[in-house]
Amino acid sequence: MPRWCSRADSAAFSTTRDSASYAVATNAAAIDLEATSLGKPAAKISSAAKEMQKSAKIADVRNAFGKLSEALVGYLDAQKRKPGAGLKVAVCPMVDKPWIQKDGPIQNPYYGSEMLSCGSFKK
Repeated sequence: MPRWCSRADSAAFSTTRDSASYAVATNAAAIDLEATSLGKPAAKISSAAKEMQKSAKIADVRNAFGKLSEALVGYLDAQKRKPGAGLKVAVCPMVDKPWIQKDGPIQNPYYGSEMLSCGSFKK
């Protein structure tokens, strides 16, 4: 399973405000690098990761994270693969976007602490 699945875990993008820009850029750059090595099937992943690297405001990061998550889940579906051991695909009904997270309670990345437990796992 590609390492970017674990790098794209929503917790990887949930950091303190002081370290958020660095953590987001670092994780997004690593995802971009791995996606680029996969070629054309992963082009949307690479594009979304590049957008995330440029995002400075939390709203922009969340928007880019949504695009990245859609690209990752789309890639996995097209390849008929699962996210990997201990990881699941969840969906936010408010924005109708997925994300990949560790198994356990829902941790919705799209609305921060306002709606942290909103969502469900895809079956």
